[in-house]
Amino acid sequence: MVVLSAIGCLFSCEGKGAGHDPEDPKNGDDTLQIKNDYEISGWYNDGWNRESHDVYMKYHHLFSMVNPYWYNLGTSTSSSTANGEIHEREYAFNHQQIKEIHDNGDLIIPAIGDVASEQVNNILNNPQARKKLIDNLVNTAISRKYDGWDLNFENAHEKDKALFTAFAHELGNRLQAKGKVLDITIGAFNNPTNESYWIFDLDGLKTDAVRRIKIMAYDQHLGEEPIPLDAVGDIVWVRSVLDYVIKERSFPSKKIILGIPNYGWSYQYNSSTESWMIQYPFSTYTYYMSRPSFQTWWQNIYKENYAEWTEAGVSYAAFYANAQSVQERLRLVKEFNLAGACFWVLGREDENIYRSAIPAELPGVR
Repeated sequence: MVVLSAIGCLFSCEGKGAGHDPEDPKNGDDTLQIKNDYEISGWYNDGWNRESHDVYMKYHHLFSMVNPYWYNLGTSTSSSTANGEIHEREYAFNHQQIKEIHDNGDLIIPAIGDVASEQVNNILNNPQARKKLIDNLVNTAISRKYDGWDLNFENAHEKDKALFTAFAHELGNRLQAKGKVLDITIGAFNNPTNESYWIFDLDGLKTDAVRRIKIMAYDQHLGEEPIPLDAVGDIVWVRSVLDYVIKERSFPSKKIILGIPNYGWSYQYNSSTESWMIQYPFSTYTYYMSRPSFQTWWQNIYKENYAEWTEAGVSYAAFYANAQSVQERLRLVKEFNLAGACFWVLGREDENIYRSAIPAELPGVR
């Protein structure tokens, strides 16, 4: 596999654009095109950034980019400020990490999230704040030597779909003018009603101003009340999401990166109510492997693992991911001809994901 420069690989897997000839490896210019390749990426967890980077470095031969969760809108990690400012976590700018990623020929595309309900809407409806946010994102990408941005806005109200699309067009075009890219992380939906709850307009995101969308194909039941003891993301549900987005909504498959979970959700049994209560935050594979009296069973219908254990006389249960569950989802990347896969989250996962699952399902990746 040829190691690509940070700029040289921006459009190496696109297979699109004016005058593109899929049989011409240079696409009419000097940018090397790699055919039949998949993009593998992962988010760095803002709680264990160093561990995330260490996993990337250990298996960087499999990756083409990383998405460190280093930024949020506002002036702090809990600020609802909606004036176009962005908050950079204290560990975000790490010259050595950025250098190592680029030295490996990979892209660094940090994620930025919103922290309050309708924070994004307030910015979009304020022309000065919207311009300031775009300027801040473009200037930060340049000054920090990032290759673009990954927008992860999950708290926005659906009323401003058109405004968000216009914002994505403007930001994406501004970034492209500087040799950088825009990716957008979106929710997973499999019908028009569920799609309507998000600010993302799939038709609007088909634009060339947006390089990729990452579909968070996990946390299937978060938002429900009560949250059932069930899979993180049932494989049948994941397939229905891809069927809807690609077949019903005609979204280009090669613009899609499938978000794959490598963690789990734990539940504690309440004997007085005879019910299971979800435990926040999510739990990791390494956490489960260290539980006392841990018992686990593969759930073939979900393509996930179910587990039970007891601590201090209290019963717990969980659905969680490992290399086997990840491998099942990587098969969908091939089946649906997607651009690639992105993992939430790097660090504390089953490292057989990289040792066996990815090589088995996406041989030749990178």
